[in-house]
Amino acid sequence: PAPDCQAVRADIPAWMPAMILLGRLRAHEAVPALTAVLENPAAVPYDALLAAVRSLGRIGDPSAAGAIERLVARKDIEAVRKLQVSCGGIKSIALDARWQLDLAAAEALAAMGVARRDLVAPYSGDARGPVRRRAQAVSLRIDDLEHSRL
Repeated sequence: PAPDCQAVRADIPAWMPAMILLGRLRAHEAVPALTAVLENPAAVPYDALLAAVRSLGRIGDPSAAGAIERLVARKDIEAVRKLQVSCGGIKSIALDARWQLDLAAAEALAAMGVARRDLVAPYSGDARGPVRRRAQAVSLRIDDLEHSRL
């Protein structure tokens, strides 16, 4: 990300949607730039980390697996979502969103041939329905990987 990038919206730098597009195009030449985003998580927003991981998963280049592994090993990543409050007098709600990064990483790694059930297991029985359903979907992706190896 360059500081001179023009904003798509007031709060989104242009390079963030570009990462998503590169992943959808399966642009292998973008892997070094996408992994560079993961190398310094303090310098980029949480959504940019998610976009980079998901794009790398779509590309599926195994050379990016190490950068994703190092990212999920970090426990100091700020992964909190603050819900917007449009009414006066209501306190904002903050939610832990680490599950998004862990499950996106597990899915991306599965696309690269690396099964990481340990990233999925904590969310398999989560009380939050969307989290539990996403964990199940990623678990099925890992099942497909393991069955293809047989």
